[in-house]
Amino acid sequence: MAGYYHAPFELVPHFWLMFAFYAVLTLVLVTTISLGQSWGDGAGAQFFLIFTIVKLLACMGFALFYLHAYTANSAHFLVCFFYLYLLNTVFEVYILLSNLRLQNKT
Repeated sequence: MAGYYHAPFELVPHFWLMFAFYAVLTLVLVTTISLGQSWGDGAGAQFFLIFTIVKLLACMGFALFYLHAYTANSAHFLVCFFYLYLLNTVFEVYILLSNLRLQNKT
């Protein structure tokens, strides 16, 4: 087995572009929802639902654009895409829940 070399998992081309897109999208979403929560209880929930749908549609559009613009291994792309999407979604929910906990204590 001296001749066998297993390369580590390689990132898809322009992975950091995908990461920057998700990071900016999540930052805008969390900021907007936080501002919406300060307007009132009902507005925060509506902002969350609206911008979650906007985020999902923007991510799907980005994935379609990326697949048409670059040639990538579909399995690697799916792993990177869902990794970034889930990572940013978990971060978003964590930030929003911690913000809600602070509002409920007062």
